[in-house]
Amino acid sequence: MNSITPRPNFHGPDDYVEHVAACRASGHEPFAPATIAELHAALDEWPEYARRWLPPAEDCERLGIDRRIGQPVEPLSEREQERLLVTLAKDDDFRLAFRTLLMGGAA
Repeated sequence: MNSITPRPNFHGPDDYVEHVAACRASGHEPFAPATIAELHAALDEWPEYARRWLPPAEDCERLGIDRRIGQPVEPLSEREQERLLVTLAKDDDFRLAFRTLLMGGAA
């Protein structure tokens, strides 16, 4: 959406999630969440995408948001990397779930 498009009245977090999904599918920028419920819904659906709307870490805790969302993550150790690759090679269901997560789909 652009700066002159008025923000629609969403009838709850589910409507907002549908809006974000439609915008992501069409390549448009969705409106930022206006309520805590909308922010929580977006974080539940797309934690990496929605982190752009997170308040400062000290406010996250007050709002009931895990303050670790959006923080840098330690890389996997060599042993963990090897275990991941072996599991990907041998477990078809895990491989499909992993691919879905990487491609931004639902878990």
